[in-house]
Amino acid sequence: MIIKELYLKDFGQFHDRKITLKPGINILYGENEAGKTTVHTFIRGMLFGLERGRGRAARTDDYTRYEPWDAPGAYAGSMRFETDGITYRMDREFKTERKMVRVVREDTGAELDEEGRKILFGGLFEESYYNTVSVTQLGGRTDADLAVVLKQYAANLASTRHAQMNLKKASEYLKDRKKKITKENQVDRKAVWKNAWIQADRKDAELSRKAEELDQRAAGLEVQMNKLRGSLENEQKLEREEMQNLRALQSENRELSNRRLELTKEQKNLQAKIGEKREQIGRMTQELDAADFRSLNDVLQKMHQTEQKISLSLQTLIPAILLVAASVCVYVAYFAGRLQQTRWIAGAGALDLLAVLLLALCVVLTGKNQRRKEENLEELEEYRQVCMRLASAKEENEDLLRELTASENREERVAQSLRELEEAIKKKIEGMPAGSKKILASMEEQNVAQNQCQWEMSNLAKEREKLEAEQSTIAEMLEKIGKAEEEIRAMDLAAEKISEAATAIRGNFGTRLNDLASFYISEITGGKYDRLIMDEDLKIRVHTDRRVLDAEQLSKGTIEQIYLSLRLAAAELIFENDPKPMLLDDAFVNYDNQRMAMTMRALAAQVEQTVLFTCHTREKAVADRNNISYHYVKLQDKNESAG
Repeated sequence: MIIKELYLKDFGQFHDRKITLKPGINILYGENEAGKTTVHTFIRGMLFGLERGRGRAARTDDYTRYEPWDAPGAYAGSMRFETDGITYRMDREFKTERKMVRVVREDTGAELDEEGRKILFGGLFEESYYNTVSVTQLGGRTDADLAVVLKQYAANLASTRHAQMNLKKASEYLKDRKKKITKENQVDRKAVWKNAWIQADRKDAELSRKAEELDQRAAGLEVQMNKLRGSLENEQKLEREEMQNLRALQSENRELSNRRLELTKEQKNLQAKIGEKREQIGRMTQELDAADFRSLNDVLQKMHQTEQKISLSLQTLIPAILLVAASVCVYVAYFAGRLQQTRWIAGAGALDLLAVLLLALCVVLTGKNQRRKEENLEELEEYRQVCMRLASAKEENEDLLRELTASENREERVAQSLRELEEAIKKKIEGMPAGSKKILASMEEQNVAQNQCQWEMSNLAKEREKLEAEQSTIAEMLEKIGKAEEEIRAMDLAAEKISEAATAIRGNFGTRLNDLASFYISEITGGKYDRLIMDEDLKIRVHTDRRVLDAEQLSKGTIEQIYLSLRLAAAELIFENDPKPMLLDDAFVNYDNQRMAMTMRALAAQVEQTVLFTCHTREKAVADRNNISYHYVKLQDKNESAG
């Protein structure tokens, strides 16, 4: 895989930033806070995504740390890369609520599905990525700390191979799966379920024995009943007429009982209707009581009084009319010449004014009284209707009471007839021959015994049905446990085979890893150390032409070269079919210029693509002095140059 272009659409401090990368060595230079680690994290995020932590972890995880500074709603980017001569474009949305990844083949425009992406990226997983091609700075550690880190790295590397050869994860999966199967299928309670099956089997045998006894008892009772039926038939030949009479009486008894039941139902219906009527009468009575009316006469009297009030108000017009008449007479006498003084005219005017005032007062009072009368009459009319409905309801209630009384009388007559009929039936039975009585009594006893036997058989059948359900559950559980045990045995066998395979793989992988690591340490150190060995105890040693040295005896710079050599060797083994770019983040801090030059020369010769993230200018200067080709990217601006 060769990364051709990074497009940080919205990621951390970057917005719409494109970075072009080329085969060979790429130097990404940037001062502190320029975004080198952001670009490094972006490449990892494009390959594996960024998952948001939960709880407090979400405050400081990479997802939160690299959310866009100026556009919180956006969080996306893309990467163009080449594999086997074909260029692909990968687009990814990092935002949790719209998380998305898409890989498109540029020459055909075809989008790869999930299975296609797995095939394309082969064995590239985060674990192998961290343990091989992604190298961070170790410069801040002491020599002893570096030796510990180197051993930890070797331990991680020992469990890192192709995804399908990740034996440690496979073993852990089998262990977890075995624990889950044991818990889900109650394998550890197998003895309890077996004991439950034994107890259920014993109970089944006991129920079978009881069922057999009940069958024999029922058969004996049926034989005895048949004998009694035969004896009764012989007796009944002599008593047929009496029996026919008895049946007729019994039939009449049933008819009367049915009639009594019908009358009882009728009475219940009438009582319900009476209850409804009483509730209705109560509501209307309360309504009238609230208005202080006791009967229809009270309402009619109130209506009459209201009509009388308007007549009285009209009577107030009479004085006004008389005053007007007197005034008219004065005017007539004056104009006829019979009255010579003007004071009569003034008096007539005063009478007119008084008459007008009285008329106006009468009109106002009459209008108000008329409206009040109409409102009162409307209200009284409603109460009159309530009184009418109340009277009607009382009449209907009386009718229902009379109907109920009649029904109760009919029911009493039917009850009396029933009592007389039952007495007649009793006497009829007592008057029958003793033989029939004895046979009927014996048959009744046999019938009770048969019913008891049937009841016991029914309960036994229910108990057996319940037991069969329990046995079915136990059998299913035991079968489930058996299958789980088979699966556990298979997993134990698989774990054993995995352990054997792990031993074989470690031997083969370790030999090849040591050979390749020796090649790289020799290249990087200019042959000073020509052999690097990691034994089964993960102890790392290097060979010179004169002696063998443990990692703890070496300087920081040499330990970092061993660290890099192991990563290069592991990457070549793990990604042998599709080499991946090496990403080195300030990895040369403890290198002198000579070591850096040899390392960069080895990387240029052996690695298809290397990306050096640095905040120093040493890498560029060393490459220039040693004629090592490189592609240069300065993160502070968008100008890129090649060396």
